[in-house]
Amino acid sequence: MNIVERMKHFNLPGLSFAYIKSGLTVSNTYGVLEAGTDKTVEDNSMFHACSISKMVTAMCVVRLSQAGKVDLYKDLGGGVTLANLLAHQGGYCDESGGIKFPPETVCEYSDLGYDHVARVVEEATGETIPQIAQRLVFDPLGLKRTFFWDNLPEGVTLDECAVGHDKHGKVVPEIRKVYPNAEGAGLWSTPTELAKIAMNVEPLLYQPYGCEEWMGLAVFLGENVFVSQGWGVGMQCKLRVDTKNQECIVAMINQDPGVDQNESIVGEIIKKYR
Repeated sequence: MNIVERMKHFNLPGLSFAYIKSGLTVSNTYGVLEAGTDKTVEDNSMFHACSISKMVTAMCVVRLSQAGKVDLYKDLGGGVTLANLLAHQGGYCDESGGIKFPPETVCEYSDLGYDHVARVVEEATGETIPQIAQRLVFDPLGLKRTFFWDNLPEGVTLDECAVGHDKHGKVVPEIRKVYPNAEGAGLWSTPTELAKIAMNVEPLLYQPYGCEEWMGLAVFLGENVFVSQGWGVGMQCKLRVDTKNQECIVAMINQDPGVDQNESIVGEIIKKYR
């Protein structure tokens, strides 16, 4: 696979990926953080992780549950629990824009469910998901370049963060899109640090939950594999962990390629390292 040629094919400005196997990490970077500039992508360059945020939120909730601060299986109304919400099995908009809780036999991807998770957690602990993630996930792993938006770590500047681009390789108007639901889509990180998080998730996350055998708590499951991925304005990313062989590959790009991860260069890199 000639990555430079594939980047040209996709009009892709910048790419970063990391691969972990047997405790060793290999990382590679290509291109620029912003088209038309000489700001090259470095190992410590940060990309928008978009919905991979949900995996971190689930880690926070599980660790709070282990500490007795929240109950994963307490009925929040309509038979829906925090576990249901983390597994996208409850918490959707009704016709009036309010939240509803359908039976847990329904599995439907939902950002709103994670908004509800954040409210339940804050009421129980007095802390926001970004605050909890810093305390329970980022600090224990020694992460210095992983954060939820509006919580830039000390010494980190926006110039080190990738700028979003469209499928033609042009900078998007939003530059770095900010979503209102940090717990569902506000995470920024590097592939190396994301891989470190993924290799340290609680096994409960990647056990089948509820009505679908391919659904865990915030992650999607295969045989001895879990996946988390993100796709937003000007950005796309994906991580895959082989739990049996202790391997992880994370790929992040500063572009919305107009196709899903399986059809973009993100998917090509994931396949190459499978």
